Amino acid sequence: MASIRLEDVHKIYPNGHVASAGVELEVEDGEFMVLVGPSGSGKSTVLRMVAGLETPTRGRILLDDEDVTQVPPQHRDLAMVFQSYALYPHMTVRENMEFGLRMRRVPKQVIAERVAAAARKLGLEEYLDRKPAQLSGGQRQRVALGRAIVREPRAFLFDEPLSNLDAKLRVQTRAELARMHRELGATMLYVTHDQEEAMTLGDRIAVMNEGRLQQVAPPLEVYRRPANVFVAGFVGSPAMNFFRCTLEGGDDGAPRLAGDGFTLALDGVTLERGPAGRELLLGVRPQDLEVVAPEGADLTARVDVVEPLGSDLLVHLARPGATRDRELVLVTSAEAELTEGTEVGLRLRRERLHLFDAADGVRVNR
Repeated sequence: MASIRLEDVHKIYPNGHVASAGVELEVEDGEFMVLVGPSGSGKSTVLRMVAGLETPTRGRILLDDEDVTQVPPQHRDLAMVFQSYALYPHMTVRENMEFGLRMRRVPKQVIAERVAAAARKLGLEEYLDRKPAQLSGGQRQRVALGRAIVREPRAFLFDEPLSNLDAKLRVQTRAELARMHRELGATMLYVTHDQEEAMTLGDRIAVMNEGRLQQVAPPLEVYRRPANVFVAGFVGSPAMNFFRCTLEGGDDGAPRLAGDGFTLALDGVTLERGPAGRELLLGVRPQDLEVVAPEGADLTARVDVVEPLGSDLLVHLARPGATRDRELVLVTSAEAELTEGTEVGLRLRRERLHLFDAADGVRVNR
């Protein structure tokens, strides 16, 4: 397997669109790296440049310290799995998996051994003589994975391979991918817009927006310590709640936040202090809002909509004078008795607050 390194990689199209702006990223040998971001963030363009299907406007792409920026895709020895499966409909599963090896004139005995081993790993042994039209979407995607595995490439590239599957099949195939990575110890670069896939699959995830990397870190670190407002709002479901606040100094010198209708002492929060009067954004995940008695609350809100989700409730809350786009979202136990139209007290868990500079969106609490 190989490491993958991108050095100051730019991609600017003739119409002026910037798909990649100085991307610096290293995927270690054997690592499962996930590129995640909204549509148009540039993640698929980065993947296509690694594959050789796009040429960078500037910068270098290296495989095991070998500069392959100008090397044609067929000479990079990378296997790519697409969203559309890209199987030959007139060939059987076996023939689809063999095809790339036959084109490379690999000995027949070696081809048979590799196909048998991949089919066993992916549970495809009983489907080897069927054609793609006789398979489900999940089975077709496994065939596409098998075709990539038998090549024994330097690295695997995945371009949103689970997008066409229903929810249950996505979960099953995601588990198969994780198992495959563990067994092969392969280097994998995976593109998705689905943050759940990113969080569950990646050793590390690289969050992109508007052609730029926003944060590269293990999934839990990205969730617990987002580097900026974009990452905080993108990673996590439901999305994070935000409050615009002003940093103040209390009578005892301790910092506090003054927001719309509430004041919050920052006890136990380590903060890059900055000047008093500094504008900050306070971020609180829906899971970190607690329903409490009004006398012990940080702020109050009115229950607008309650959505039962089985073991949890997803609660939409309206604050006095707030517009709909500033409503709060709370996730709480299904045992909570919350009635639409009632006023509730809310407490913000101090140990899980996220603070960002309102000017540039960068995180300011440690």
